[in-house]
Amino acid sequence: EIAQRVSALAVVNLVAFNSISPEEATEYLQNYNLWDFTTENEKEFLANPTDDKKANESWKCEGIWVLMWALNKIETLDFPDEFCDLENIDPDNYPVGQDKDPNIFIDSITTTRSKSEILDANDLYYRFNWACVDERINGREIEGINPGIVYERQYALNWLINYMEQDWDFITCDT
Repeated sequence: EIAQRVSALAVVNLVAFNSISPEEATEYLQNYNLWDFTTENEKEFLANPTDDKKANESWKCEGIWVLMWALNKIETLDFPDEFCDLENIDPDNYPVGQDKDPNIFIDSITTTRSKSEILDANDLYYRFNWACVDERINGREIEGINPGIVYERQYALNWLINYMEQDWDFITCDT
């Protein structure tokens, strides 16, 4: 399920960064039987990818990073002070690409990080998010940490732990 989610998310993210057209993304998702794993919000985005929606969707890189970490395709979730760079993921370990069948990636996943590793990361990002919210509530700007990165990573981690049984489009990042 994690591999399917990250595969669909990665294709949608290519549209956010203007790497492929929404039509190419839709065709790719349908051709490789990923359309059913694409959320309603993602389908709406692909139907009408405005610049504002692309800007919002581009933040999902951080979610992709977390899911790839959960699949052991990257080593660490670095401190959330700099944006992740998906280009740093070995293309052989990335689910999608030109003429690449994401089902090979999906079928290759046999293990994930342990529940305790994922729960520890979730707890850490919950605390990071609380620190960001606390600073904002008190009229201060947090230094040395990017609240947007924290939010997007907590979002993906909450999905991984099935927080409140919420589907991807409806994840909350409560503090």
